[in-house]
Amino acid sequence: MRRRTLLGGLGAALLLAGCSIAPAGTGAPTGASQAGANQSAAAGEAGGTIRVGVNSMPPGLGNPFTGIGAQSVYTWSAIFDPLVMVDNKGVPQPWLASSWRNVDPMTWEFDLRPDVKFSDGTPFDAEAVKATVDFLVSEAGAASVVGSEMSMLQAATAVDSDTVRITTKRPEASFPARMSAVYIVSPTAWSSLGPEGFAAKPVGTGPFVIESINAERASADAFTDSWRKPQAERIEWTKLADAPSRLQALPSKQLDMAISLPPDQRADIESSGETLNVQSAPQVMAWALTQTIGGDKPVKNPKVRLALNHAIDRQAISDSIMAGLARPATQGSTEGTFGYNPEIKGYDYDPAKAKELLAEAGYPDGFSMTATVTVGSFPGDGDIYQAVAAYLSEVGVNVSFETVQFSQWLERYQQNTWTTDAFNQSWNVAPTGDAIRPAMIFSCLKAKPFVCDESLTPLIEQSNAEFDVDKRRALLQEMATKYYDNPPSLLLIEQVDIVATGAAVRGFEMTSRFIAYDKITVR
Repeated sequence: MRRRTLLGGLGAALLLAGCSIAPAGTGAPTGASQAGANQSAAAGEAGGTIRVGVNSMPPGLGNPFTGIGAQSVYTWSAIFDPLVMVDNKGVPQPWLASSWRNVDPMTWEFDLRPDVKFSDGTPFDAEAVKATVDFLVSEAGAASVVGSEMSMLQAATAVDSDTVRITTKRPEASFPARMSAVYIVSPTAWSSLGPEGFAAKPVGTGPFVIESINAERASADAFTDSWRKPQAERIEWTKLADAPSRLQALPSKQLDMAISLPPDQRADIESSGETLNVQSAPQVMAWALTQTIGGDKPVKNPKVRLALNHAIDRQAISDSIMAGLARPATQGSTEGTFGYNPEIKGYDYDPAKAKELLAEAGYPDGFSMTATVTVGSFPGDGDIYQAVAAYLSEVGVNVSFETVQFSQWLERYQQNTWTTDAFNQSWNVAPTGDAIRPAMIFSCLKAKPFVCDESLTPLIEQSNAEFDVDKRRALLQEMATKYYDNPPSLLLIEQVDIVATGAAVRGFEMTSRFIAYDKITVR
C-alpha cells in the first residue's frame, strides 16, 4: 500500500540531530542507583535548586485525588507516594507497602514500610492508609477522578500499625497495581485543611514539601526526614505552555529540566550540552468515538469506526512527526503491558478499504465530524491531529476541531458532557501497567460511559475476577481482539515521554512518568 510522507524530510533530519539521547531509568530509591546518587552528593554535586518547566500545573494543584496523568504526576511525584509502584516493565513493586497478600478474592493485606512519616510529622501507618481509603469511598471521594478510578474500593481496616486490610466490592486480580494510582495523604493535614485547603498546602511522604502552588508555578523545599531522602535543596516548577519556550530556557540556565517536548526539538539542542531523556510511555494515543451521546451519528456505526482506522497512515506519522521514536499503535496497550496481544498486527493503511467500508455503512460521499482536543499535553500532539484530519479528508471525512484547555477536557470527561463526535482519549495503562484499566474506561462499566458495548462487560468482569496469571492474560488478550474487531476509538501511535535535562543535572530517573526527584542533583 502506498505511503505518504508527512512534513517532507523532517523525520530523517531529526534522526541525524547530534544531541545526547538517554533512556529514563527505573526510579527505585534503593540499591546501586541510590548508592551512586549518594556518591555524587559526597563529590559535591548535591544541593541546589531543580528548576522544572512543565506544560501544565496539576489542575487540582496539590490535591492528589483530582487527576491521574502527565499533567499532575510531574509535580506530585516530589510530594506523594503510593503503596505500590509499577515499574517500566509493568511489574508491581514495593513502595510505601513492603509486601502484600491476597486473603480472599475481595480482601488484600498490605505490610507497610516502617519508620516513615509525613512532612508535617504525622506517622505513616495503617490508620493513615485507612483515612485515605475512607475519603475515596465517601460520596465526595467517589466523585473525584481517583475515586472514580478506584470504584472497586469497599473499606480499609487497620490490623495493626504496620498492616492494613483493604476490601473491594468485587474481585480485583490487579488490585495491587491499581493501588499505584492512590497517593497516601497526611490524615492530620487532610482533616484539618479539607480538600481545598489541602490543595494549597499538600502534605505527603515524598522528598519535598510544597512551599506554594498555583496554576502558574510551584515551589517546594527539601523534606530531609523523608524515607526518600532528597539530594537537592529545592524544586521550582514553572508553567510554560509553549514547548519551544521550555526548551529555550535550558541553555540560558533559566531551567534545569524541560518536560513534555516534541521530537522536533532535538535539533535545537544539538550542540548545547543538554540531554534528551526518551522513555516509551505506557499509553496509546487515540480519539474516543462517542457512541452514548447524540442521535444517529456516523461514528456509532462499527463499519465507520473501522473505516476511520484504515484511513490513517500511522507509520508515516511515527516516522515524520515523531522522528521514529514512537511506534504505530496496533491495539489499546503497548508491548510490556500485562494483557498485550502480540498476535494483533494493527490496521493496514488502506484508503480504498476505508472508502468501501464507508459506502457499506451508507456514507459513500463521506461526512463531516467534530473532535475536541487539547494541544501541548503530549509530544507532537498538535501536528498529529492535523495529520489525522488530512488523512481522513482523503476518504471524504472532514474534521473540524474544538480546542480546549485540559481543565475543560477533564470536566467533560468526568461528566460525559461531550458535544462532539470524538475527543482525544488515550488508552493509558499508567500507573497500573495492566490492560484492564483502559479497557474499563472504554466500556459500559465506566461511570457515565462515552462508549458502551454490552457484549464486552462479562469478559471484563471475568478478567477482573481471574487470579490465575496465565488465564487472566489470555482473557485480556481475547478482549484486545474484540476491541480491535469493533473499535471504540481511532488508534494512532504509542506515545513517548521526552524530558530534556540541562548539563548540570545528575541522577535523572523516571518510572511511568513518576520522576525520582530525590535522586536529582544540580551542580
